[in-house]
Amino acid sequence: MTSLRRIVPKWRCLLLELKQTLKEQEERGLDVDEGDEDVTVYLDAIPTMRYHYSCGQNFIQCLTTYSDRGVVGFQWGHTMSTHRMEVWTENFKGDFSHTQSLPLDSGFRVEHLVSVPSHRVFVGACNDLSLRMFSDPNQGMSVQYQVICPGSVFCMHYCRETGQLLTGGMGIITFWGFWISTQIPLGLLRVMDWTSSSLRRDSTVSALLTESQTLYALCDRSIKSFDHAGSQEYREFRGRGQSTLRCVSPDWVQRYIYTGDITGFVQVWSRDTRCLLQEFRAHTRSVSTLLLRPNTHTLLTSSPDGWLKEWSSSGNLLLKLFLDEPGGVRNLWPLGEHDILCQALSSFSVWHLQNLYRLFNEPGCGMQVLRRVEGGRGRAQLLAVSQDSIVRLISPISGELLLISWPFLLLDKALTYAYNPGRKELFVASGLPEVLVMDLTLCPSPAKHLVCTSKNKDQDDSVMCVEAVLLGGTGLGTAEPPSCLVFSGHLNGMLQLLSPHRLLCPAIKAHAGAILQMSSLAGLRPQLCCYGSDKQLSIWEVGLRESLVEVTPWARVSSTSGVVFLRLFSGLVFAVTPNYSLLFFSLPEGRCLRMERNPPSTISCLDGCPSLGLVALAGPLGIVEVWETRGTQQVEMRLGTAISQVCFANARGDLLVCLGDCICIIFGQRYLPARLVRQVLLLAPVDDLLEDPTPFLPRSQSCYDLAAVPRLVLMHGEASPDLGQAPMEYYEVVADSELDDSELNNVELARPGTGRKASLQEVLAKDRMRKSQARVLTLLSANREKPRPWPFALPLVKTMEEEEVNLKDESMAEEPGDYDSSLPPMESLHFDILLQNWPIAPDGYLPNSIIRSWMPGQEQPKPQGPKDILALERTFPLEDEEPETEVTVIMATAKAARLRKPVPPTPSPDSSLEDVPQEDDSCDLLKSIAESPWLIARPDVDLAMVINALLRTMDGMDCVVYDKCMEALLRLFKAYPIPPEIVEKLSLTLFKHMQNGNPLWKRLQAMKNLANLELLQDKDLFKLAEVLLDEVVDLRNMARDILSRFFHIDNMTALFPRLQLDTG
Repeated sequence: MTSLRRIVPKWRCLLLELKQTLKEQEERGLDVDEGDEDVTVYLDAIPTMRYHYSCGQNFIQCLTTYSDRGVVGFQWGHTMSTHRMEVWTENFKGDFSHTQSLPLDSGFRVEHLVSVPSHRVFVGACNDLSLRMFSDPNQGMSVQYQVICPGSVFCMHYCRETGQLLTGGMGIITFWGFWISTQIPLGLLRVMDWTSSSLRRDSTVSALLTESQTLYALCDRSIKSFDHAGSQEYREFRGRGQSTLRCVSPDWVQRYIYTGDITGFVQVWSRDTRCLLQEFRAHTRSVSTLLLRPNTHTLLTSSPDGWLKEWSSSGNLLLKLFLDEPGGVRNLWPLGEHDILCQALSSFSVWHLQNLYRLFNEPGCGMQVLRRVEGGRGRAQLLAVSQDSIVRLISPISGELLLISWPFLLLDKALTYAYNPGRKELFVASGLPEVLVMDLTLCPSPAKHLVCTSKNKDQDDSVMCVEAVLLGGTGLGTAEPPSCLVFSGHLNGMLQLLSPHRLLCPAIKAHAGAILQMSSLAGLRPQLCCYGSDKQLSIWEVGLRESLVEVTPWARVSSTSGVVFLRLFSGLVFAVTPNYSLLFFSLPEGRCLRMERNPPSTISCLDGCPSLGLVALAGPLGIVEVWETRGTQQVEMRLGTAISQVCFANARGDLLVCLGDCICIIFGQRYLPARLVRQVLLLAPVDDLLEDPTPFLPRSQSCYDLAAVPRLVLMHGEASPDLGQAPMEYYEVVADSELDDSELNNVELARPGTGRKASLQEVLAKDRMRKSQARVLTLLSANREKPRPWPFALPLVKTMEEEEVNLKDESMAEEPGDYDSSLPPMESLHFDILLQNWPIAPDGYLPNSIIRSWMPGQEQPKPQGPKDILALERTFPLEDEEPETEVTVIMATAKAARLRKPVPPTPSPDSSLEDVPQEDDSCDLLKSIAESPWLIARPDVDLAMVINALLRTMDGMDCVVYDKCMEALLRLFKAYPIPPEIVEKLSLTLFKHMQNGNPLWKRLQAMKNLANLELLQDKDLFKLAEVLLDEVVDLRNMARDILSRFFHIDNMTALFPRLQLDTG
């Protein structure tokens, strides 16, 4: 994994930063004493104005910045006779002040001004078609040199790599050098115009940009590129903007180029593919400036309409600021990392931008669920459900999209979600008696099955909420997913176990009314909190003993004011009332601490961090509040944008907030007090693993049709079984459920619908007997004589990801009463039938008709055609015998041919070499292949007929015969000149075998032989690129190896231009 994908740093990298943050807080006196811990820290992400200066109308002609301290110099004046250069400087406190006012010569006006830090000078393009070089403010800003330009100047750019100054005009780009001689401080180096490039006389060069020995020029509506010297022109960017491009800003990290045009559109160009990727409307008037913020990966745009806007890299609006200045904003200049200079016609202002959050993920839609789900030590994912009802799994480290679901209409009615990390199942409750179970091992995720909690679809059994309870937590030093139990809360107040299967858990009447919300706490003895319409909070302890799930009551709390949100912590329940007050219930006593917020703003989402004891609240006003579980508010952050969801990304306190269509991250060291920073240092959380996304492989439409999804009826006390498995024999508790462990064995159980009763001890003994029988049968099958191998049989390819059945947990024998008596009894197969050498069909499988009709003692069926001879009459060697390899067969055949061949006469000394007859080895090779017994037909000894016979044999035979045919083709290619039409036919056949739907071994062999026979051409790049999207890892690895060896393509960056070049 590359570290460039990480947004959340590794712990070893964060450790020094946390220690430095703690040291700075202690130096500033922010490390409060024990008595002052109730101090709330207020943070604001809204831009603030640091400095403002205004002058007469249209006084400011040009403006620029230089040095790290943000020194500003510009020329201003309203007549041609009174021009001055004013200088403002930022002091060490960060305040701007006017420092110098210097007169300038009259008779000219500076239209463009650029700073040259390497020479400590300024170069200005004047209206008299000349360039003037000014000294820095420390030397009086005097004019040091003047040179005449070959044309008007529309833009200027200083290249730090070459130390040259570039100017653009009407159909011309001019290169200037500094101190080209001792008497010339600024001189003309070369000119590039329409005579030496594709520039037109009427084209306008509006902006210039340089990077990595490449020059980019905005020419009208497109981008042209040249080398630094201007001697070579590269391929022009494909695509055109809405109108004339005006400004440009690069992002060399993500390899994008952003441009703005005069109609208000922003274009996103790819530097690698040299094409237009995206275009969006940013302003109602022209885009005057583009400015990229590298620390937040966001884009700033300004316009004469007066708006300053901040965008994500994909065009989502994050923030906008209106500057009420005449003429709007003409230009933007960066001042450090978080300050910008906004220039208007008669004023300028310095603004401080937020550095509180940065972009994490761009789903393109608001979120209705955002939650961290644990999957083992160091294994976690973010479960995100957008407002368009699409389920996503996001990496908590890089923010990358790992998996996406199919947009089911049932998800529009979803109330709550529960994720089982061990089985990778997502349970969706929608207020109906059916719970949708989605399979999150595939992308896009299909529906696995529907669990029906009522056989007759009784609305009283409707599931109002679901919750996943982790057994053992995630900090036990194992990377395996923890055991997970999924519970459902029903409209009738029942608490029931949904998953996993074959576990005994009687349904419990938890509340007098409907169960509206649930929350769980992982651990060795996990807890489950339920809130019902009876305004009661019930807390249960969950335990697992063999196949019995024990749910015992632990505490019950009454809330008179009602609850809209709740979270369960260790010894505490945090709740939010309908009037947005905060309740802290201590457990098991049930004492309540009520905190009134001022003002009581709307709360739409919350999340908790149990490791730090923090709760984060947010709402549509864009305010995030962080509270401790002991009832004190730590931080209040004003983000200025409505927040749809909030979530703790990890145990370090990093906070995720959904701002509009984007998910942003606020690092914990930005807002945590010193006391909690020390707690994070003591915890030393384990780094989450960086995962790769699941390949996006759409299936057939039937996989996403809910009408075809299997429905499983769930009885009371029964967890959902797997598909194709009979549920365990479940019983309901007849005796009192509140008993001690010593009395638990005397509990009487009754099986629903049968009237059978048994004690709990008998049920557990029966379950142990089933497991012991399964182990005995497993050992017997392991010691049994294994059937002889089938060397010519096709291997079965697993086309659907199904759950493996564990024989230790599955019973191999049926108990009386476990099956429907109305069904006919199933006759078990005789042991000799299992060891019979069954015939194999030409496609590599056993025909069903043969399996049904062929009994022991019956003679084998007669072959019907030439293809069936080898398929039905094959020998099955013993296991200890080594099969004869292809090399051995070829050597034996060649040796026998040499023994049968007559010895040629020895030539005399007088005879020449031409008189000696030459051996025709190629003819013997062609004859030996034509007489091979594994060919479906014996062709004539002709090259074309032999190759056609080999191709026909490859279509219908198994992997061993396929390998023989390919070995013969390789030998023929080396011995004979193959006609082009045969080569083309062989290439088409191998590409056909490489397509999806063929067995995996055939696809691998076809791709390998295409490379061995050197049949790949440039036009086949698209077919190899499609293989890179295949779900099989071996195919993708082989495709990468072939692209590297034959086409010298090692990454996607090199592949995309080749594909576009071929299409062009």
